[in-house]
Amino acid sequence: MRKREHHFTPVLFHCCNAANTQVSDASMTPATSYIASPAASWIDDFLSWINPSLPTCCRISQSDSPQLGPKGSRCPPPDQPPCSTNATACADCVSCLTEMPPGGRPTAEQVARFLPWFLDAVPSEGCAKGGAGAYNNAIQKDTSDPTGIAGLSGGVITASAFRTYHTPLNHQHDFIAALSAAREFTEKASQELGLNVYPYSIFHIFFEQYLDTRRSAAMLVGLPMLAVFCVAWLFTGTLWGSAILLAMLVSMMLQLAGAMYMAGIEVNAVSLVNLAMALGISVEFCAHVLHSFCVSHGSRITRAKTALVKMGAPVTSGITLTKFAGVVVLAFARTQIFEVYYFRLYLALVILGAAHGLVLLPVVLSRIGPPSWSDRGVQGSQDRSSMELEASSSGDRARLDSAAAAAGVPGVPTTADGTAGVAAAGMQDGRPERLPSVAASGMAASAAALGGPEQAAAAEE
Repeated sequence: MRKREHHFTPVLFHCCNAANTQVSDASMTPATSYIASPAASWIDDFLSWINPSLPTCCRISQSDSPQLGPKGSRCPPPDQPPCSTNATACADCVSCLTEMPPGGRPTAEQVARFLPWFLDAVPSEGCAKGGAGAYNNAIQKDTSDPTGIAGLSGGVITASAFRTYHTPLNHQHDFIAALSAAREFTEKASQELGLNVYPYSIFHIFFEQYLDTRRSAAMLVGLPMLAVFCVAWLFTGTLWGSAILLAMLVSMMLQLAGAMYMAGIEVNAVSLVNLAMALGISVEFCAHVLHSFCVSHGSRITRAKTALVKMGAPVTSGITLTKFAGVVVLAFARTQIFEVYYFRLYLALVILGAAHGLVLLPVVLSRIGPPSWSDRGVQGSQDRSSMELEASSSGDRARLDSAAAAAGVPGVPTTADGTAGVAAAGMQDGRPERLPSVAASGMAASAAALGGPEQAAAAEE
């Protein structure tokens, strides 16, 4: 557990003691907290090391010495060199403090001076409270600070760590649960202490990916699907066809997820990245067939057959077989990650992609496929012509004007009795004029649809 920006004496000791108390309380319920023991606090050992009741721990020389350095240098315990090898070298060493300050806490100046000594002190039989080894990485170091500890010369310890232990973790679920519990604990501690507290262990970096797999899967698969849908709508011009393509991709991803479960592929960072890549490859199996269907002529069944004839061979040889040949090579890989996460996944992708693009999609298009691009243009012309014929026969001036505007013809004048007809619509300066060819041919088509060839011929005249 790490904490940042401690202002010491007395705030530092109060915050750290509160944090240690919380860790101790959590260790009382290891089944849910996954904390096995109270935290080892460098503050507790530092207070013991600097206490005059242990005179052999924190010692200071009172005179210059060739072995120890100038006056005021740190003296090691008597059982460590040079004191152990030369009795006179440490003869004038005394305890750092004659007595503890009021409250039992050292002052800020004493902490700034003696804390670096504590972190360099090697534990031994003469003084087992030395911080070297146990706490030399517990406090953030900074060579630019005169004390060597980040922020210490300014009265702040920028960051420090307190060590504790997890309960035995045997399975993947245990590691994930322990990481989740540690983050919940530190989040609560941050709110209560007003500090940035966060957990760290060597296995956290490997299992962090499992904490939000659902969210990552939704982003890595859902957002690209939305992008494909928008691009397909932009280039095909049909919302209907884009929705069918999206349905094919959703079906393929769901079946690919089932294949992953059957093949024993776990959902992690590697498989999620492969799923995102598989989604892009899946578009190739379906987009070409859909585009060929949209540009073909005839009924849905006819256009589905045409699309399959035109694009069946390119999809089979250009996408399916080439990817299959590249995937098969991975089956002989000696590394398990390539054999499991790449060979099995991409083999399932090739099989499902070919099945969707060459089998399922043509069937769906033959039943509920979007209209052809050319059919949509003809249908629009026929709709405008039908509007003109109906307005002309009913004498509805407003409808005739709207129909003429839709066909690009100026407004149609009415006769004296308020009716309008084909002949009246063509009068200008007393001379009869023919209606535009678009409107005339449209009325002929509509008349043929309503009354047969005789009416069509009359309408053309």
